[in-house]
Amino acid sequence: MWSCSSFFFIIVDFRVSTLFKKRHTYTTTWNAEKTVYWKDAQTHADFYMYYPYTQTVASVSAMPFGVSADQSSLGAYKSSDLIVGSTLDAAPSASPVNIAARHLMSQVEIVLKAGAGYSESSLAEANVSVKMNNLATSATVDLATSTISTNGSVRSLTPYKDGAVYRAFVVPQTATGNNLITKCCLATVSLRVASLPSNRCICRSLSVTASAHRRSQRVATADFR
Repeated sequence: MWSCSSFFFIIVDFRVSTLFKKRHTYTTTWNAEKTVYWKDAQTHADFYMYYPYTQTVASVSAMPFGVSADQSSLGAYKSSDLIVGSTLDAAPSASPVNIAARHLMSQVEIVLKAGAGYSESSLAEANVSVKMNNLATSATVDLATSTISTNGSVRSLTPYKDGAVYRAFVVPQTATGNNLITKCCLATVSLRVASLPSNRCICRSLSVTASAHRRSQRVATADFR
């Protein structure tokens, strides 16, 4: 569901040299920055939309996007969620053009569970930090096909903490090595994450123990909405 005062960008391509890019705001209804009219009664057009709002799109087939490496704040976490959609070859009509939108990023949720030697309250008070390592945070997006390719160097990513749950938006990719590092006090727990697909929520449940600091994992992949 769109939140109040969400800003979206609509691109209208009449297949000429100029792309018409207009910001749309959603509160309780959609409001366009400026009305764009059909070129004429015959010329078809391609429509693209994306969120979050930015004006720096020179090509619909190669839009740059990056998730924040530090998503510890709610604002940085939300701005790392990319939503795109397109309707191609639309014929001129007085009816609205419908654009189906989808999330392109992978959402990772990490839930810490109290194991042997910890209670839920003592775990909540423990010095815990969660990092996801060796992940690409930059990508190029094709708005027409909703495909994405990573680029740039890999980095560590700090997720957003919501109670006992840590959440982050991640560029879809295949991760290698020990990519999820959970630190509890001075101990380190490593968990390998093999696949981070687009438009999915990847859930990891870690049991933190006071003695061996071993881990148990419960993995679930589901549609992200």
